[in-house]
Amino acid sequence: MRMQAWMTECDRITMLQRRDEILSMNKEHVDMAATLREKLKKAIDTIDPVALKPSEITSLAKLATEMERKARIDTIAQEEARQPLLVDTGNPELKKNETKKDDLQEVMSILIKAGALGDVTHIGVRHTETTEVALVDKDGQSSSIVMEDNGEE
Repeated sequence: MRMQAWMTECDRITMLQRRDEILSMNKEHVDMAATLREKLKKAIDTIDPVALKPSEITSLAKLATEMERKARIDTIAQEEARQPLLVDTGNPELKKNETKKDDLQEVMSILIKAGALGDVTHIGVRHTETTEVALVDKDGQSSSIVMEDNGEE
């Protein structure tokens, strides 16, 4: 079960990294399309009928529109496709067994050494009336998730 949980976590981390890369690439495509549209708009405003044929303007307009539309639609489709991968429905038994502290320390140590957690250098759990999981990266930036006593976020 630990191996399956480990593989699921690695898959989840990989999917998140891919998602970030794809979203970054799509943002660049949207920005390029917007820049192309702006330049096209300026070209149309200052057009010399001899310098640019109407068919060339039409081609550029279609290209910019298609690039932007494709980038925006692909982002939505990729996000929808990614959602089921982040929810573990394959093995409900994993959620029934509590993870032992030593096992969790071993998994977290492996994740940190492998660089799978990015710049995270420390992870801690603080028990109060809620349970808070806190992460700190090498630059001192921190993040946390707080769960109510009933296990809900």
